[in-house]
Amino acid sequence: MSNATQDATPDELMQRFRGRSLKSMLVFTIVAHAVLILGTSLPGIVRSMASGDESMSEEQRADVAVKEATASLREIAERHGMTTQDLSARFANPAARPAPTTPSATPDTAAVAPEEPKSAIEQELETAAEGPTVPPIPETAEEDLFE
Repeated sequence: MSNATQDATPDELMQRFRGRSLKSMLVFTIVAHAVLILGTSLPGIVRSMASGDESMSEEQRADVAVKEATASLREIAERHGMTTQDLSARFANPAARPAPTTPSATPDTAAVAPEEPKSAIEQELETAAEGPTVPPIPETAEEDLFE
């Protein structure tokens, strides 16, 4: 440490606060905290007031949710070059998916990669071992504490 820090006395450290009243320091602290709390809370309060969901009925909320979902589906479909109906059909029935539009290799021409040998950890995980034996729990009548 430097000599200036080591040689500081408590009186020198408190010199900055001399002449100020405790009341003015408390007022400054309270005002600073209020500004900080309002500054961080105000965006959330404005968003909750602007949404206006409190005055909407359940049906109106459902309609708004359906409109938002439809708009999202439309954006996703446009991004992937599909029609909205194809995309919604994929969500409704995943088993009846249309064939992919990208050309893929047929199984006859595709080279089948040889299967890599499993590591010792994978082999250990696949082995079924018998677990520990659990002693039987004697059945006792449970006491009802509230009777």
